[in-house]
Amino acid sequence: MDDNPIVRRLAILAVFSACGRLEFDVVVDGAVPGDGNVGVDAISPNAIAAVVAGDAHSCARTVGGDVYCWGDNQRYQLGNTANSTTMAVQVTAIDDAIDIAAGNRHVCAARATGAVVCWGNNSSGQVGLPSTLTDVSFTPVAGIDDAIGVTAGWSHSCAVRQSGAVACWGGNVNGELGDGTTMSRPNAVDIAGLANVVQVATMDEHTCARQSDGAIQCWGWNNRGQLGTGDTSIHRTPFDTGVRADALGLGQVHTCAANTNAVWCWGDATSGKLGNGVMSGMTPSPTMVFGGGAWLAGGYDHSCVVTSAGEVFCSGGNAMGQLGTGNLTPTTSFVAVQSPRMFSSVGAGSFHTCAVTRSGGAMCWGWGLFGQLGTGDSANQSEPIAVMGLP
Repeated sequence: MDDNPIVRRLAILAVFSACGRLEFDVVVDGAVPGDGNVGVDAISPNAIAAVVAGDAHSCARTVGGDVYCWGDNQRYQLGNTANSTTMAVQVTAIDDAIDIAAGNRHVCAARATGAVVCWGNNSSGQVGLPSTLTDVSFTPVAGIDDAIGVTAGWSHSCAVRQSGAVACWGGNVNGELGDGTTMSRPNAVDIAGLANVVQVATMDEHTCARQSDGAIQCWGWNNRGQLGTGDTSIHRTPFDTGVRADALGLGQVHTCAANTNAVWCWGDATSGKLGNGVMSGMTPSPTMVFGGGAWLAGGYDHSCVVTSAGEVFCSGGNAMGQLGTGNLTPTTSFVAVQSPRMFSSVGAGSFHTCAVTRSGGAMCWGWGLFGQLGTGDSANQSEPIAVMGLP
């Protein structure tokens, strides 16, 4: 195995993804599915490995571990104290990221050392510090030195440890930290009884984890059935949904999971985001809605899936062009994004979407008011457009 610590930990990571962030599909043997068996070492360190989308900001990670962000910076979520920007700017404090995640207005990164650092809004302790509302000190989250992945929600964050345990910190109003309480805290604490986790995903105030056998466990807020429990009762500890899947993605109040043969979604159906043919109501139990997927992401009112062939399909609200269909028409079923490019992964912000191309580039579409598309202006885009300012 390569002596480079980033490559070495990428091999440990295998395929690890979550809602709101995009993971380059690196597998244990170093091959990149769909790219002619190109190994990690054959890819330029400046190629984009992941793109993540927050409420109105976005960030990218390169294969070499650099991080770039763009869009809204009202809470310093771009990693600096400057103004918001319409083009990608480098987060100079990070050069060894193996995973990144974007929350509502904060960002977290897992480093090659196993440490996790977060920055931006810290109103509920989601950055991992007890006494500041915003932070760009890049202070490691206490108690974590073995992280292989991170995820960030509205006001909380979680990390997957190399052991397969999950630790969470930040807001806990609806039990989203999974510790059985509603006590918010800035310190990371492992979730009791949850083991063998390979992926964790958060969005708003619920959290889900995918275990090595494909089991999907969810906990936290459940007002629209987003936990897949068949009802709307809050669960402050993990609940087994009964779904077995290879990918997981969360929206604000909905959840989707997928394997090569099926995509299941559940929770709030408003705007058609579940892709189950309806525009309103809720579906509190997992329901098959699409023929299969390799990557998933959910936003405020839309969902997207990347197929094993590299195509992106999205469903739901489309007022800002977030479905990437070239128009503003909403849909209750998954429709193809209008692009000749093939993609490896996709992520969704509130009303915008970003994806990594198989050639190692990044493209975004949808709501652009704060520059979160990285196109050099604040215009909305109804089709994918390349992010500017990346290496």
